[in-house]
Amino acid sequence: MALLTGCGTVRPLSPAEADPLEVARAPRAPLPDETERAAGEMARLVLADRPDSAVAMLQILRADESSRVADGRTKSGLIDNCEDMIYAMSGPTGYAEHARKLLERDDLDPGLRLRLENTTKLQSVRFADMRLEEDTEFRAGVMFNRVAEALSRLVIVGSVNPLLLIQTVLSSALTFHSLPKMSPRERQALHAFEEYRKRHPDAPNSERVLDEIARLSATRDEVLHDDALEKAETLLQAGHARAAELYAQRAIDIDSESEAAKELKERAEAVEERYAGHVRATLDADIEPRLRENADERNLAIVALVGPLARISEDASDANEAPPGERAFLASFGMLARGEEDEFFAELSRIRALEEGPMARHADAILLDGWRNAYGRYRSAIAADRRRQASWILLGRHADGATDRDLYRPIEYLLDLPGIAVSLLSIPIRLLQYPVAHSRFGSVVILTGERYVKRYPQGIHAQEVHHDLEERYRDRDRFSLALEHHRARDDADESSIEEYSEKLGEKMLEAAAFEARNDMRAMIYRSIMTEHPTTPAARQAAENLRALRTGATPQGIRISRAFLREHPELSGYGALGLRSELLDEDEANGELAEDGVTLIGRTFVRVSLEGREAVVRPVPAEDFARFISRLEVLSYHQLSADRRNSPSPDPARDLFFERARLGLLDQADTRSTAYSSAEFLSTQEKHGYVRTRESLLPVELMIRSDLETMGFSPVPQLRLPKPSSDEFLFE
Repeated sequence: MALLTGCGTVRPLSPAEADPLEVARAPRAPLPDETERAAGEMARLVLADRPDSAVAMLQILRADESSRVADGRTKSGLIDNCEDMIYAMSGPTGYAEHARKLLERDDLDPGLRLRLENTTKLQSVRFADMRLEEDTEFRAGVMFNRVAEALSRLVIVGSVNPLLLIQTVLSSALTFHSLPKMSPRERQALHAFEEYRKRHPDAPNSERVLDEIARLSATRDEVLHDDALEKAETLLQAGHARAAELYAQRAIDIDSESEAAKELKERAEAVEERYAGHVRATLDADIEPRLRENADERNLAIVALVGPLARISEDASDANEAPPGERAFLASFGMLARGEEDEFFAELSRIRALEEGPMARHADAILLDGWRNAYGRYRSAIAADRRRQASWILLGRHADGATDRDLYRPIEYLLDLPGIAVSLLSIPIRLLQYPVAHSRFGSVVILTGERYVKRYPQGIHAQEVHHDLEERYRDRDRFSLALEHHRARDDADESSIEEYSEKLGEKMLEAAAFEARNDMRAMIYRSIMTEHPTTPAARQAAENLRALRTGATPQGIRISRAFLREHPELSGYGALGLRSELLDEDEANGELAEDGVTLIGRTFVRVSLEGREAVVRPVPAEDFARFISRLEVLSYHQLSADRRNSPSPDPARDLFFERARLGLLDQADTRSTAYSSAEFLSTQEKHGYVRTRESLLPVELMIRSDLETMGFSPVPQLRLPKPSSDEFLFE
C-alpha cells in the first residue's frame, strides 16, 4: 500500500518551477583593456585617413597581443580585424592580395572569412578563374561518371557484351552532346571578368582579361543567335509571323552575316505580307451595292448581326432570294434557340462538308471555337485524355514521344528503343500505380467541362458534365468544387451534401493549423461554423476558437531550450534572468521544456516547463531591452559566420524588437499584422547532425541496382562541384 501511495504521489513544484525568473542586478560590463582601447584608437586613425599612425598603432596592438599570450590570457581576436582595416586603406589591388593571404589561413575567424570571400569576388579575377575551373571539373566529372557507370556493369557481367559496349559509347556521346555550349558558370565568369575590367582598366593582367572576355562573349553570342533562330523557326511554323520576324531580327543583330537568319526573316515577312493582303482585301470588299439593291438581304444581314437566334432562323427561311448556303447556315440557329445543341452542330458539320465559300468557313470557325462548341471540345478532351492514359500505361515516361536531344527525330526514337522495351516490361507496375496516378490526368477535361456548364447552364448535357466534374474533383480532394457540381445536379441528395460538408470542414481545420496569423485562423474557424454548422468540424472549430480567444497573445516569438543552452548570455542576469536550475538537466529541481521561452507581448514571457503548465512572467523593461539586443547581435553573428544560415525577413518581429530596445512596450500592439511567430533555434535544430569534415578524395562510391544483373553494384563517381547560391541568376 505504501508503494502504491508513493507511486501515485506527484512531485511538488520546485522553487524554479514556481518562479522561473530571478530578478537581480545585471553584472557590470567589463571595462575595455589596453588592447581594446588601442584597437579603438586605431579605428579612429583609419577613419581620419592617417595610415602611418594606424600602422604604428597596429605594432602596439601586436605587442599587447604577445603579452597576453605570454601571461596565459586568451587572445583578443582583434589583430586580424585591425589588419583588415589597415589594408582597406591600400586600395582595391593591395586589399585583394591581403584578402587572398588571409583566406589561406586555417585559424581565421569564420565571420571575417565569409566577409572576405564575399568582398573579393568582384575585386579579382580569382573568382572568374575559379568558376571556369569548376566548369571544367563539372564537364569532365559528368563524362567520367557516365563512362564509369557503364564500365562497372561490364566488369560485373564478366565479359564484353557488344550491345552493352555500343550502348556505353552512345550514352557517352549523348552526354557530351547534351552539355550546354555555355554553362551558367561560364556566364558567371564572363560577368566577373567584365566587372573586373571596369574596376581595374589598367591592371597588369588586363590583356588576359580582355582575351577571356572576347572568348566568352563569342560563345555567348553564338548561343543567343542559335536560340533566337530556333524560336523564330518555331513561331513561324505555329503561324506567328510577326513574332518570328522579331526573333529573326534579333539573330541578325547578334550576327549580321547570318544567312539563315536573313532567309528566315524574309520568309516571315512574306507570310506577314500575305496575311496583310487578305486583311486589305476583306476591308476593301464592296458589299454596299448588293445590300442597297436588295432590302430583304439588308434586313437579313442586320438581323444576323443583332437579332435573337429564333428571329435569325425565321428571317432566313423567308429570304427566298438569299443563296441556299446562307439560308441553311442562318436557319440552323433555330435549332440552337430550341435547345437542340447536337442537331445544331451536326448541321454545321454538314454545311462545312457540303458547302464552299464563306458559310463553310463560318461553320468551321464555330465548330473550332472552344467557347461556342463547348461540348464538342469537352468530348474531344475526354477522348484525348483516355488516349494519354493508355499511352502512359503502355509506355510510361515515353508516352509523350522520344526524348528531345536536339537530334533528328528518327534517331531519337532509335535511341529510345531500349527504354521503350523496359517500359513495356513494367506495364504491371503502372497498372498498380494507376488508382493513385490517374488523378493527375484530366486537367483539360475539367477546363472544357467548366466552360460548357458556364456557357450552357441549362444545356441538354449539363447534368452529364456536372456528374463527371463532381467525380473528377472528388478524386482530387477538391471537395468544395465537387459539392458545387453535386448541388447543380437534379438528383442531388442531402446525405452526399452532408458528407462533402464534413470533408470540407476537415480540410479547413487542417488549413487553419498552418495559418500563422491569429485573425486569419479565427476567420477560418468562423467560416467552418457558418458554412458547415452540423459537422463535427464545426464543433471542433468552436472549441479551437474559444481556446484562441482565451490564449491568443500579441506575439509568439519562440526561443528554444537548445538555443538558450547554446547561448547562456541570454538567460543570465541582466537579460531573461532564467533560473539556472531549469537548464542543469536535473529533473528533480525542474527543467525547461523543449519549447523554451516565448515572447508573448510587451515584456511578458511564457516559460514552458517539463511536465508542468507554462508560467507567464514579466521581465523588467531594462533587462528585456538588453536581452533583445543580445538576441539580435547573436542572430547577426550567426548570419555572418555560418554560410548555411540565410536571412528570414519578418517585419513584425523587427518592429517588436525595435520598440523593445527603445522602451516603448508600455502598450501591447494588438494589431493582427503586428503578430510574429519567429523562432530562434540552435545550430543542431536548424541543420541537424552535419558531417564535420568532408572526404579529401574527389571520388565517391555509389551503390546502383539494375534489372540486368538483378543485384547491386558499386560505381565510382566523381564528386561534382556544388552550384553557387546565385547561379540561378545566370541560367
